[in-house]
Amino acid sequence: MADEVAQVVEMEYKGVYYLLKGSHEAITTIIRAIRALSNWAHEKNLKSPGSSTWQKIQEVSEGTAPVIELPKEMFEKTVKNPKRFGDEYISPFEYYCQENNLRYCIMPDLNPDDDYIPIGVPSQDLAIHQKQMKSWMSIRQETEENKDKDYDAKIQAKREEIANAKTPEEKERLEGELEELVQAKEENKDKLEETKDKMSRDNTLTFEEYLRQGKGTNFEKDPEKALAIEPDVGIVREFLPIECMVPIRDEGLVPDSKELFYSQKTQDNELFTIKRTFEPDENGVFFSVYSVTDAKDPSNVKTFSDRGMTREAWMKKLPEMLKYAGMLADQPTTALVTEDRLKAYIKGLDSNFSKTQDEGSEEKQYSSKEAKEFVEGIRRDKEQADRYDESLYTTITVPAAAVMSDGEGKMSLELAGGLVSGAPVTSANKKMATLKINSDDIFEMKKPDGEVSSIKGKDIIAELTSTKSKNESKAMHHTARK
Repeated sequence: MADEVAQVVEMEYKGVYYLLKGSHEAITTIIRAIRALSNWAHEKNLKSPGSSTWQKIQEVSEGTAPVIELPKEMFEKTVKNPKRFGDEYISPFEYYCQENNLRYCIMPDLNPDDDYIPIGVPSQDLAIHQKQMKSWMSIRQETEENKDKDYDAKIQAKREEIANAKTPEEKERLEGELEELVQAKEENKDKLEETKDKMSRDNTLTFEEYLRQGKGTNFEKDPEKALAIEPDVGIVREFLPIECMVPIRDEGLVPDSKELFYSQKTQDNELFTIKRTFEPDENGVFFSVYSVTDAKDPSNVKTFSDRGMTREAWMKKLPEMLKYAGMLADQPTTALVTEDRLKAYIKGLDSNFSKTQDEGSEEKQYSSKEAKEFVEGIRRDKEQADRYDESLYTTITVPAAAVMSDGEGKMSLELAGGLVSGAPVTSANKKMATLKINSDDIFEMKKPDGEVSSIKGKDIIAELTSTKSKNESKAMHHTARK
């Protein structure tokens, strides 16, 4: 209960003073983050004039240094400065920083799911940064507003096509395209609202607000390890499949790489991956193609696509894809934008960060009611399937002397008629052995005279459980059938 009580703590670290507010647990997390960031040096960015470390930015700032979120297009190398760099292209951000002798620190992106880049700046330089940022944000807002109008026009045209469709098949196809356009419009609208929200607060975050963006990422769990692999991997957030494998229609939400690579470590500690590529259709709306490796046979790769599907229809298809891939609906899943990042993540952090959620652990948290219903529905289906599979088996205990190795890695079971090869022994000790037999399975049996025949599981069960069996006095059995 004490952890829930808000506290105010003043802390000095490496000459910089911090005023921290929150619960004891929250403040402890913030302190770990402060220490990690203060000792962090992003070598790849320090080569640019004006670029510095977060620690130095804090030291020169008149008060706690703020973090400003800049649209990614400000970092695209599209500007020339012949007087200082000859024919080399630099980004608009670098250009105005050099022209105004501004200092900054490109921060770890604790919100990797948006298309903004956070930078730490001295508080006295904030107004100049904001002036540059506002012009770019105005362009972004205008672009998204124009795109919204463009979607309206395309949606209206598509409705007219549907009204004039000549066959049921053509109408069905056009209705699918209409649904995709509607989805794309909604996604662009969400981005427009995000743009307006950021502009309303001048794209500026306090240090604590910046740290809160890291909730659910590897930075929150282990800042030091997250920063160690950040240059190669970035900051990684985990999702449920229903949260990250959703249809994406608007180009503004598609990664620059036009790819995503998912990884998931399941309860049996196996790692599975899925590759997702994004492609535009004739309407300029995007759909996804998933390349999925068969969990049972890695030589088989199957493709799944959400083209022409509503979100609801794709959610019904998703369980089939997850099952094929060997993934689980209720396990944390990572999404990285390049295969190199995926490999670096798996190598550098996956075994430490991706932890399975065992049954019986604390109640799981879901991002939405839809996500909870989806996962619980999949779990119910799996439990029913498991119960059905279990109902096909009978568990029988026999004397250990009745089973033996055939010298080729298989166990044999001694029956009155001969030796059954490949006996499904699940456990054994010096006295007893346990078998789990499916009544429909067929086994090979070698008779004493050398003749080989077949025998069904149900016949083995009958002999072992019969009072006339050789093992009648010792066989103890339990059937799972109800």
